[in-house]
Amino acid sequence: MIPHILELKEKYITTDLTIASKFKSGFTWTLYDYIKAHQGHWHKFIDKESLMKLFGVEQVASYKSNSGLFKSRVLDVAIQEINNYTVVSYTHL
Repeated sequence: MIPHILELKEKYITTDLTIASKFKSGFTWTLYDYIKAHQGHWHKFIDKESLMKLFGVEQVASYKSNSGLFKSRVLDVAIQEINNYTVVSYTHL
């Protein structure tokens, strides 16, 4: 049973609803889940097209042609909410 439980941990993301319930934007939920899924990766390359697909805005023509608009209306909104509602704590070993 223990190997099965450990395998489930690798396949699913746990979300802290005390944090996530405060998010107003769906983009924030998406970014938060993506970050949680890749926790521990210090560097992750992702191109604009992949980001747009992740957020489900790949068909928005204005975002395709104007990266600044995509950044201000999608990425910045999500990053700001995550920064506002999450707390980073560091423990020294």
